[in-house]
Amino acid sequence: MTVKPRTNLALDAVILLLFVVTFVSGVLLWVVYPPGGGQRVGTGRGAVAASADEMTLLGLNRHMMGEAHDWAGVIMGVLVLVHLVFHWKWIVCQVRRLWGGPRPARAPRDTCPEA
Repeated sequence: MTVKPRTNLALDAVILLLFVVTFVSGVLLWVVYPPGGGQRVGTGRGAVAASADEMTLLGLNRHMMGEAHDWAGVIMGVLVLVHLVFHWKWIVCQVRRLWGGPRPARAPRDTCPEA
């Protein structure tokens, strides 16, 4: 495998990992750490109100989970832009093919660089 496919594979793998982190943390923030008031922990007379800020999951409270979610999303967005830059020639070629625009003189009509 040459350098370009390895770079693309590594970039895509990191983007996928960041997507999973962003998705899972988003679901946890939505379901496990609901915004606003606390929730009742326990039942009956021994029930204690716990705020979402006091709750932890995997050692992370709501604030830390939100930070992880935000940073994973920002880094993923930057890497998606890098991904688009790496594939720009292919994207332009496909758009020209789709819309029938002018093609470079040196490239045959149906030949685009590999993604």
